[in-house]
Amino acid sequence: MTPVMQLLCGVLVLGEMMSAGRWVGFGLVWIALVVLTADSLAQARRTRRARRATPLETSAAAPT
Repeated sequence: MTPVMQLLCGVLVLGEMMSAGRWVGFGLVWIALVVLTADSLAQARRTRRARRATPLETSAAAPT
């Protein structure tokens, strides 16, 4: 969150200029973070469901 706050402070408070290329780069980084987070959450959900669906394995017989 700190980089966003620094960006907003620089642009809104200090009046620094941001070129279109920098805005595009900023947007791409945030899009990548959203995609990574969504994928991580989906994988965790799939893993949780798979663990619930698979019965616990027990030893059939003790070794002799």
